[in-house]
Amino acid sequence: MGRNTVREAVRSLVRMGKLEARQGDGTYVRSRSGVGAALARTLRHRELLKVYEVRASLERDTAGLAARRASDEPRDGAASKAGSASPWHDGS
Repeated sequence: MGRNTVREAVRSLVRMGKLEARQGDGTYVRSRSGVGAALARTLRHRELLKVYEVRASLERDTAGLAARRASDEPRDGAASKAGSASPWHDGS
């Protein structure tokens, strides 16, 4: 059996969640059954969705607080400074 065939088989098993490739350390068996690997993928996906939900909530709340607490003067000053700092601003 050729090396390329083995490499492709290992890549397929990594994608399936059966093996875990650690760069510089080797390749390890992750699960003894397909059920365990599928369950692990599902749990990782759910945790990722929770992280995104929390992040979106924090960003929305932070933007709301910033808008309520900002005065008109600093906002106008920041806008004029941002405009003059633009690389496309010609100074006129």
